[in-house]
Amino acid sequence: MRIPLLTFTLVTTVVAFPWPFTQDAQVTSLPAVSARPTATKTHVPHHVPHREPTPSFKQSCECSQPIIPIDVLTPFEKCQMEFSNRMACYYRAQGGCALPTLAC
Repeated sequence: MRIPLLTFTLVTTVVAFPWPFTQDAQVTSLPAVSARPTATKTHVPHHVPHREPTPSFKQSCECSQPIIPIDVLTPFEKCQMEFSNRMACYYRAQGGCALPTLAC
């Protein structure tokens, strides 16, 4: 009970007399800011925007196909092996192929 009462008293005191030292201070106006100084420009800026070449994904992925044994792997394992081969081809082509997705 004492802490809320003490807090309330402190807050009301601060609100009633917020800044007693500013009552006698005189408000002075700041001088007007003039326009930019007039100076002759010796450097003519020329901005050349940075442009990067747009990647072309029209290159064909020419990678060798792996030898997958018949009737040894399940269809899910075959799908994973083909996906692994497509990922390896994607990394070898350095983005020339489309990013493969696992469709299993």
